[in-house]
Amino acid sequence: MAEHPRGVSSRRHPVVTAVLALRRGGPGRADGACLAEGPHLAEEGLAAGWLPVLICATPRAARRHASLVRILERALPEPARHPQDLPRGLWSLSDAVFAAISATVAPQGLAVVFVPPATRTPARPPLVLALDGVQDPGNVGTLARALLAFGGAGSALLLGPGSADPMGDKALRASAGAAFRLRLERVHDLADSLRGLAAQGQRLWALVPHGGVPLSEAPLAGSTVLVVGGEGQGVSPAVRSVCAGLSIPMPGPIESLNAAQAGTLALYAFCQATRSH
Repeated sequence: MAEHPRGVSSRRHPVVTAVLALRRGGPGRADGACLAEGPHLAEEGLAAGWLPVLICATPRAARRHASLVRILERALPEPARHPQDLPRGLWSLSDAVFAAISATVAPQGLAVVFVPPATRTPARPPLVLALDGVQDPGNVGTLARALLAFGGAGSALLLGPGSADPMGDKALRASAGAAFRLRLERVHDLADSLRGLAAQGQRLWALVPHGGVPLSEAPLAGSTVLVVGGEGQGVSPAVRSVCAGLSIPMPGPIESLNAAQAGTLALYAFCQATRSH
């Protein structure tokens, strides 16, 4: 770690304003930059090959996580790979200033801005999870975590209009960093994108509360797209028209599961079908 990292003691400092703007979806997001807060998410970003471009740490956190901060510093990319709208390098923030950039109730004193790796996996993954207006960041993060668990690294998360950003603060924390290891793609017309995947041989399934093929009976092995609809309205009519319905039988007095619960069960079923195929 640098002996004398540059200090930030004002909430009006350019580092603070840049981080807050990034959290709001401002400069840097076009380059795929995201803010990872806490040592766990910093380690997950590094392990997935993402590049740290800005490191913010309180003096106490810098001492506590000195080895991690040194690794982050060594991984800083060349200026050509750095978004021009963001400061670069290691910065020391007072506790009060760090609290201003933190999205958590109990800040851990370390936050890192990452940009995605220069190269992405070109092959079409066997499993795609498509989100049709899933607005709650916690649900998006939980689904990303389940997708990595049951589909593996490189599985694709396809985001239709209205779905929360999986690299946003709440979603990234809910995924425990799993989103770093997924292929993320946001589309303007989900139904049209699904038709394109069907033309490539992907089988399309949309989770619906009733009337679909029971989850235990559905042929899920092979190239599969699972669509999860929004928390209130479910799968949109346009998307439903291009997918086969998939339902989870529930003998209990519950009308439906929430998006994250239903999606996780379906992803587990895909994993089991693939292993036994």
